[in-house]
Amino acid sequence: MKQKSTQILITLLLSVLIVSAGPVCRKSFPAPSGKWYTKADSNGNYHFFNDAVSTGPVVMKGISMTGFETGTRLSGAGAGYWLFQPQSGTASDSQALVENVMQTLVVDWTANIVRIPFCGSAWLQNYKLTGYGAFSNNPISYRDWIDTAVCKAAELGATVILDNHLWAIGPQSGTSLNVGMEDGCTGINNIGGVNSCAPHDWYGQYTSNRTGKTYNQGDDSGVWQCAIANADGITLENALRGINKEHFLNLWYELAVRYKDSSYVFFELFNEPYQRLSAAFGKTYGDNIPDGSYNWADWATLMNDAINVIRGVGNNNIILVSGLDWNYDYLGNETTSNTGPIGTPSLLKWKAVQNIAYAFHPYQHGSCCGSIGYSSDLSKTDPYQSAYCLFPPTDKAGNGLASFSQTPIFGTLCDSSGYGTTVNKKSPPCQWAPNAKKPGQTTPGLCAGDRDTCDGLSYTACSAASLNWVSPSTGGWSKYVLPMNKYGPLVATEFGTFDCSSPFISSFLSWCGQFGVSYTAWALWPQNSGGPGQGACGYPSIMTPSAGTSDGFGKGSNNCQTLAGCSALLQPLSFAGPLIKADIKAGKSYTIPSGGGSTTPNKGATSAPTPATPSPVTPSPATMSPVTPSPATPSPATPSPATMSPVTPSPVTPSPATPSPATPSPVAGAISVQLHSASSVYWFAVAVIGGSDTITKLELEDSGAYKASWAQFTSTTWGYWVFNAATALTMPVSLRVTSSSGKTAMLTNVITSLTNNNLINSGVSFSGSTSPSPSPVTPSPVTPSPVTPSPVTP
Repeated sequence: MKQKSTQILITLLLSVLIVSAGPVCRKSFPAPSGKWYTKADSNGNYHFFNDAVSTGPVVMKGISMTGFETGTRLSGAGAGYWLFQPQSGTASDSQALVENVMQTLVVDWTANIVRIPFCGSAWLQNYKLTGYGAFSNNPISYRDWIDTAVCKAAELGATVILDNHLWAIGPQSGTSLNVGMEDGCTGINNIGGVNSCAPHDWYGQYTSNRTGKTYNQGDDSGVWQCAIANADGITLENALRGINKEHFLNLWYELAVRYKDSSYVFFELFNEPYQRLSAAFGKTYGDNIPDGSYNWADWATLMNDAINVIRGVGNNNIILVSGLDWNYDYLGNETTSNTGPIGTPSLLKWKAVQNIAYAFHPYQHGSCCGSIGYSSDLSKTDPYQSAYCLFPPTDKAGNGLASFSQTPIFGTLCDSSGYGTTVNKKSPPCQWAPNAKKPGQTTPGLCAGDRDTCDGLSYTACSAASLNWVSPSTGGWSKYVLPMNKYGPLVATEFGTFDCSSPFISSFLSWCGQFGVSYTAWALWPQNSGGPGQGACGYPSIMTPSAGTSDGFGKGSNNCQTLAGCSALLQPLSFAGPLIKADIKAGKSYTIPSGGGSTTPNKGATSAPTPATPSPVTPSPATMSPVTPSPATPSPATPSPATMSPVTPSPVTPSPATPSPATPSPVAGAISVQLHSASSVYWFAVAVIGGSDTITKLELEDSGAYKASWAQFTSTTWGYWVFNAATALTMPVSLRVTSSSGKTAMLTNVITSLTNNNLINSGVSFSGSTSPSPSPVTPSPVTPSPVTPSPVTP
């Protein structure tokens, strides 16, 4: 007993002596202003705040890096493939490269947040980086190496997410397919014939300041042992195997102490926790377990213990919790009693703890189901790509068929159907895709999104659902993730497609804009290798493949030895990359909707919106094509953002008992407009109906800052045209509408008040005025028919 008490006393004394060291920076600079914290808005939904940055909520938008977390095991190539300057024996040259990368992301891309994936076991042992050659002059420790990026971001006023992405893992306990739960390395991935399997979990000798113990004595500190990818076996079972939880908590203790006074450093506890059955070692992956069997109790305990360790040292930084099933899911199977925190809030043992946020990773895993395009984006109107590869062409066995379409990468065809058909919970909520078809369907048009919810819905029901994304009943992200914003802000710390297509990205950015969801796009990876096929498009990189001076490995990192070279290297990869860059640059503020932010359905709504005409007419799908602006070539030019709706539309739930009337199609003659109910003097959304022609451009002028300026709206996939005003609009507002035939119509002073959300007949057509002044058509709100704008010129 005396010996045990003495050990406890020593441990406590060690804890008292430890002070917050902070990141190790190469030069001094003023600390970023203010402190980041989370707070619920008037609707009970959480957002990020920093009073020194903005008086309102701030949306974090940025990039997830690669390069610190992985390398070739058993070599000196730890901490990545491309962030080294391998021809140099001096670490400072590679540190300069990292700083130039960070400055390019924060300054050129205007990211206010950058995610830094790292290897947890390398951090604990404080691995000494040697590079592909050797840093014979001034070697650098792993912690100081990561601080190079942390410090540069802080110097520029940006925030970072430290993401516990990987750690060293030993072989799984069962090495036959599906005989038990996967709890270790599967041996499936390898580089140069070397697989991911370390001699044991959390390889590398270290002494923990949390426990006072020394672990892994005798391990070779001179070789890299981290896993290549989390899919190699870094499961929830692995995190709980043996003393792995102790290593996990020791890691977060060290990080919490180091960054205790650094509010601009966020913590992502566990990248993509998942569970599946064991794999046939070195040959294949095991099967996923049913979502009704997820071990939510152990997940919650692990997250709660890590949160307690971090808060226990006085660190109040933002902490990101990740959901199960590769961080897609916070619900599980709602038909069972074993649900995640959306269905069982009591799992959130940390609900009273401040500054907790929730990460998730939406991906379109199906790929190459249709045309992508080389110099122009064909995916946005392709019958299968515009439905996110949810209904791909298949062979007789049901396997997806690759389209072998051209891609934005010269000489590369879309030759793989990806990792499988896109999964429902990883899909958008319901929205009408006018050009989409299932195989064998003759007439285009279907309700795309979560198949369990959206498949088979009529145009009318689907349109009503698309205006009600706030409701979990619309499926996809709105069902499996969005309700968590009642407990903390949401951050998509990864998202992307595996074929360079744009529709999924366009829908996701629109959804984020409506709910103030933050993100770090995956990924900054200039060498663009990996993925199931189609060259650089086969991995969800948002950067063009490396060009310019080779570093000997074909990755072009030498270009980042200068800031100008790095800026030239890190350009967006069409067709998703330019959309993401444009959205990042469009702004980081969020307008809290009035009464429209609840994540529960509007129980008072009993029917779909009343149509403006007494005779319901189902519109032709051909008149409703959503458009995502994209450059004509995969150039670095930034297009106008296609999806920037930063507010939540008023929820409308159609009655299941009464068939909803169809939304009116464009009517002949006069043009009618309807202002979105959540519009403000800064976020201004308008639907335009009628005119007997397809509308390709919408512009406005007001009586204030935008007088005679004819500022241009951007189109969205959900039927409205959106204008984000840098200066408050002054009523009344006039609109100029341009048709596909080049005709224009001037709607003078057509919108006089933000409170009038009725359909307004402008009295003007493309052939001239048909009535002296605008007048309301009906007091009932209307669901506008989405229009077909032409691509916006960057």
